Amino acid sequence: MPPEAGDAPRHAAGLPRSALPFAGSGRSPEQPAAPRTAPDLDADEAIELYRLLRLTRAAESRLAVMADEGLVRMAPRRAPHREAGPVGSAFAIRRATDGTGDVFAPTFRAAGALQLFGVGIEDFFRDHLAHRVGPARESGSELHRIDWQSGLLAPVVPMGLLVEVVGGWALGARMRGEERVGVVCDSAGATSTGAWHEGIVFAAARRSPLVLVVEAPANVERVRTHTRLASFSEKAPGYGLGMEHADGGDVLSVVTAVRRAAERARIGEGVQMVEIRYGDGDPVERLRARILDAEAATGSELEALEADVVSQCAEGLERARSAGPPAAPETLEGVYAGSERVTRRIWAGPRPKKAV
Repeated sequence: MPPEAGDAPRHAAGLPRSALPFAGSGRSPEQPAAPRTAPDLDADEAIELYRLLRLTRAAESRLAVMADEGLVRMAPRRAPHREAGPVGSAFAIRRATDGTGDVFAPTFRAAGALQLFGVGIEDFFRDHLAHRVGPARESGSELHRIDWQSGLLAPVVPMGLLVEVVGGWALGARMRGEERVGVVCDSAGATSTGAWHEGIVFAAARRSPLVLVVEAPANVERVRTHTRLASFSEKAPGYGLGMEHADGGDVLSVVTAVRRAAERARIGEGVQMVEIRYGDGDPVERLRARILDAEAATGSELEALEADVVSQCAEGLERARSAGPPAAPETLEGVYAGSERVTRRIWAGPRPKKAV
């Protein structure tokens, strides 16, 4: 089982644990102030959030090494210092293990965000190694897990399609009278696909309780490889969406912006967009400094937490590697209906002839 929130090391000085200044601002200078819909994070939450950021960075470092060794097909595609988007978004919403919480559709990887939805670090590495203990058991596995009870929806292809999927699910939840929200994390490139546009038009027209998190580069020229606009948030008025901005170098800014957007969607204000703009800031080091400034933990306690995260990654990877690859027929188990019959036909029959 993944550690529960607040399982991170505690300081022994008996310092106050509540009402500490841990909230970031999700508002752009041009945007009027929105009423706060969630309290500031307390010290335990801030420390847990820091642990999840560290876990994400440590896991992706391990994946990069595994790619160099040829153990996984490709190195992590997430640029450095981009942990705040998925981790902060997952941390901000309501989670439950009985099918009553919000639904989260992340981009690939982001171990810290996935752990909030029940995917432990050993499971994370098992999925990427595609060994017989992983869910896909093949060489292209990139964490295609779905757990409706926990609220986790796996990434899908082609890009942009998750907006349609989660938008439809969220509309169904609203029609059933459930106060649940769907959150989709998408890359900048996904926003220029036909599926993304179709999904937004449908969800906005039906006032689906959907939050779309768009992770955008700080460089305007890079943004314009996907759109003529200087900011993805400029698309929001055309679709009739609510809008929030967040600094990708500050995970607390992300948490605050996503919480505000989710609560607006939850009370019936329709689809909301959160644009996370990345720059040169390091969200891990920034949160560490804020924890130390607030005296929520000491430097030695945070160092112990960091060492524990690295150790968890190493041990989880070692356990995952010990399972070994699956036998060829095993890769079809659980993939097709009537897999027993399909397996015999494919693996026992003659090699098919090539078309002329």
